Amino acid sequence: MKKKLLYTVLVISMAATLTACGKKKKIEITTEAAPTTATATEAVREPAKDADGFVVTNDYVETTVDSVKIRLTPKPDADVYVMVPLGELLQRTGYNDSWTRVLYDDTNFYVSSAEVTLSDGKKTTEEDASLDDVTLATSSDADLLARSLPKKIVIDPGNQSVLNTTLEAVAPGSEEQKQAVSQGDTGVLGTKEYDINLVYAKMLEAELTGRGYTVILTRDSNDVDMTNKERAELANSSGASAFLRIQMNYSSNPSIAGAMTFCMPEYSESNGELYVESHAFATWVLKGLTESTGCNNRGIYETTRMTAVNWSEIPVCVLQVGFLSNEEEESRIVTEEYQRKAVKGIADGIDRYFN
Repeated sequence: MKKKLLYTVLVISMAATLTACGKKKKIEITTEAAPTTATATEAVREPAKDADGFVVTNDYVETTVDSVKIRLTPKPDADVYVMVPLGELLQRTGYNDSWTRVLYDDTNFYVSSAEVTLSDGKKTTEEDASLDDVTLATSSDADLLARSLPKKIVIDPGNQSVLNTTLEAVAPGSEEQKQAVSQGDTGVLGTKEYDINLVYAKMLEAELTGRGYTVILTRDSNDVDMTNKERAELANSSGASAFLRIQMNYSSNPSIAGAMTFCMPEYSESNGELYVESHAFATWVLKGLTESTGCNNRGIYETTRMTAVNWSEIPVCVLQVGFLSNEEEESRIVTEEYQRKAVKGIADGIDRYFN
């Protein structure tokens, strides 16, 4: 009897031991699976963001609509640095749900994420449209094509040889002041901006006069003293249909080249009501110049920082013909052959705006 009881106890003890071993084995399996779960969690973790909350990238995006505004900061009402056309390829350095950060002129700017799409870095768009196909800023701009304006225009050769460092208000009602007028830049080959501006203005005056325009120059020599505000006021009182200011450009980056135009933004407190007309004017002038000369079209900039633009009460644009900081472009700008091509193109653009 004792032997039988001992045998029974032994069997029960062995069974308990085997059961305990089985439970231990299951715990070990669970423990081994843990790293796999952690790895899966790591794989779906959101990408790291920089201090501004942007996902950092180094790839390319392509604009999906025309007249995409590249802004100084990621805000809907931020100043526009430049406008680029449909199909423009831009290097992307970061993004969030609303804004895409892009590199332009070696500087970070911002575009609406809704207006770009990821690209493989190869430009796939067709050649730029002709003057007849150009798309203007808003749908209402199309109405500007079916009209005829009085052919009277004010042309302002920017800058002057007389140095004037007095200050004047940058805009009506503004407490901010800027230098009244400057001599402009000097090119790497020695070209004086005030001088070359006048050359282009006089050539354009002759071209437009031959096309039946009445042309008023704000100055016809370099030896004058006329502030930027005074130039705009002359245009305001002239009865002209439009005001065109001619300048050159300069950059710390000597590789940058091309032409651009400026006008006020639509939200300008000074003269935002002139935006549609001014943008149309800037569009035609820039398109005419770039198509005639083949120079780079750097787009239309919208700014509230230009005194002559802010004080204007008629449609206005500032045309910057090219960069005096780029030796190759400066060498073209000063030649009579290039000047003839440029002036014809500008005049063609003015014709398209007026008619």
